[in-house]
Amino acid sequence: MLSRTDSDFIEEFYRSEARPRHASRVTISQLLLEFRRAVQAAGINAFWQSRIAGRLRSKPESVAQHLLELGLEMRFYGTKSGFVVSQFRSGIGFVDVGIVLSRVLHIVELKVLTKALRGPSQLDQYMEDRQRNEGWLVIFDARLPGSKTDIPASIPCKAGKIRTLVVDINPTAPSRKR
Repeated sequence: MLSRTDSDFIEEFYRSEARPRHASRVTISQLLLEFRRAVQAAGINAFWQSRIAGRLRSKPESVAQHLLELGLEMRFYGTKSGFVVSQFRSGIGFVDVGIVLSRVLHIVELKVLTKALRGPSQLDQYMEDRQRNEGWLVIFDARLPGSKTDIPASIPCKAGKIRTLVVDINPTAPSRKR
């Protein structure tokens, strides 16, 4: 049975699917932007045991991975536009999510940010192992609203370029904005 959070997330993801598309080809950027929109609209509470107390659920990166895989499986269901590979080996570690579009593997690493940014060196190694010159670091920003700093849209690395996408899972509540 789906929880309220899962059903809200699914509804929002389908709503983003109903929007008209300008291009017929699906891109990794488009998919991840749809995912961010869905999470920020209806999936934030999936990450928190108590947002007021600042307590994340146990293994919040697993929550992020589950939501991304669920959203993509729904997106690809009944189509031949792509598929998802979860936790596959790359060198000495495991890539969180692989998304295959038009026979091209897109490597996606997920990190929950509570303090300092981590993940670029790990993703760089996976990109090198898989001979990919681009990878995606999806950052779930759980920092307090007053302590957030900008994260670059891309990070150069040894293997090529890491593109970042920030998903704000700890926004300022509208009632607290001035």
